[in-house]
Amino acid sequence: MSEHTDAPGQSREQDGVAPSESEVSRQLAQLTDLFTRRLKDDRDKRALIEDLKDRLRTAENGAVLDQIAPFVTGTIRVVDRLDAHIIERAHREDPGGPTDPNLEFLRSVRLELLDLLAQHQVEQIDVQVLFDPRVHEVVEMRGDHRDGRDIRILALVRRGFHHPSRLLRPAQVVTEEVAAPERRSPDRAPW
Repeated sequence: MSEHTDAPGQSREQDGVAPSESEVSRQLAQLTDLFTRRLKDDRDKRALIEDLKDRLRTAENGAVLDQIAPFVTGTIRVVDRLDAHIIERAHREDPGGPTDPNLEFLRSVRLELLDLLAQHQVEQIDVQVLFDPRVHEVVEMRGDHRDGRDIRILALVRRGFHHPSRLLRPAQVVTEEVAAPERRSPDRAPW
């Protein structure tokens, strides 16, 4: 073999001959492609890992809730009974008279039970917002019924509760339809 012929597997660089510009460009393109693919694979793997972590967290939350569900539903029913009793006693109370110490005690117990539920990530559903059919149940609707109008919550009939893993009970509400607020174009200032 001559000194200038390449043996199989031997590059021109090993012979001391510089590779051509096209060879360098081709190798650079291959390396760039490899680098890009590996970066994409890493991003995809990270996204998959995050998705799996979220699913695991949700499953764990659901499993915990399944274990404490009897406690949670029983506590919610006790809160319902306390709410009804507090409302009944408050209506009988003289507005100008002294506050009934038993009524204050019932309110205190109710707050403690709600705090206990919150410690287990069981929260009340917010009713100080526009109606959301995913978490609110309409038991009475007042006013006109026209399409394209927002629904506002007027009153809470029964508290609703949710856990990060699921809705436990929708909030039962009285609603009314209201004119939707004027939609502003994004290029206009809000004032």
